[in-house]
Amino acid sequence: MIQMMARENGESYKTDASVLRETITATVKALGEGKIRPEEMPIPPDTRQDHIRYAPGYSPSVPARNVISYPYTMASLARFLGETDKGGEAHQAFRTTFAALELISEGYMNESSIKGMEVWKIGEMVKVARKTKEEATKRADHRSQPNCTLCSYRSFSQLSLQR
Repeated sequence: MIQMMARENGESYKTDASVLRETITATVKALGEGKIRPEEMPIPPDTRQDHIRYAPGYSPSVPARNVISYPYTMASLARFLGETDKGGEAHQAFRTTFAALELISEGYMNESSIKGMEVWKIGEMVKVARKTKEEATKRADHRSQPNCTLCSYRSFSQLSLQR
């Protein structure tokens, strides 16, 4: 049923992406609820681990052991929904929309800020959000280094100012 809806409501890159977002969201939710069998969205054995997502989420973070989740990739999801080009790759509109949903789930974008937007505009926001995410990741990695004199100095100065 979801596949039929996706085909009937196919998007071009210049239109509002809300239908595509809803289709992806519904499919990931259905997969997470076990309503879609894993064999319907096969993952090739040579797939890189960082490409695997876990429904009902969008992020490549491995869920806790006690959480039921179903693995998929953006490519397997696109194939399932018929959102691929002749070469079998996900359409640009699909990749952009999926990226936005992933960034929303991670807190780097907001659903309301992209409501009613065309896919190309969402793509611009995805670029900015990805850059923000990369910078935040670099800062977090840097701060986790125990022997950083700059961070130690900052911590010491902040403590001194608080006295």
